[in-house]
Amino acid sequence: MSVVGDKGRFAVEYDVNPDPGGVWLFGRMCFWIFGRQIGQFSLGLSLRDALFELEHLLRDGGRRRNPRLFGLSARQIADVLDDALYLGQNAEYESVATDEQWARNNVTMSLDVFSGWKLFLIEQGDVARLVVLRSNQEVEEFQLNEGEFDSVIALAREALDQLYETERRNESTT
Repeated sequence: MSVVGDKGRFAVEYDVNPDPGGVWLFGRMCFWIFGRQIGQFSLGLSLRDALFELEHLLRDGGRRRNPRLFGLSARQIADVLDDALYLGQNAEYESVATDEQWARNNVTMSLDVFSGWKLFLIEQGDVARLVVLRSNQEVEEFQLNEGEFDSVIALAREALDQLYETERRNESTT
């Protein structure tokens, strides 16, 4: 098993199966946020797919500031972003979400192992508020340093990319 980051703050943990299935890189993955596991590590997934998801998250790195959202409570952040980005029940949020590009504050991984969690990240100054919405509607907030989430995601992406490239080279030589 490999851990990128600090499990006591924010980390990505992953493990590659003994037979990774070539470039599919079958394995397991989860996040750790202040010692809490986010994601069902026991479920299998394609780490190649996780690599693509990490790359997607990094596209918005450094662009997660939003004074309007930052000033809300954790519950309000979860409710507003969940409605605007997933449920679409409040038309008032739709145009504001588009104008202010709220999707960049969504750091949810679109993988089955993360299906019970939605993660939202809003940065302001040197503070990052990571709000976690569970499928049971429980909300938790964790405070990170600005850029800390993206730094760990970038390191995890780099590690998975190296594994992927190794498997890709192995397949092309056989």
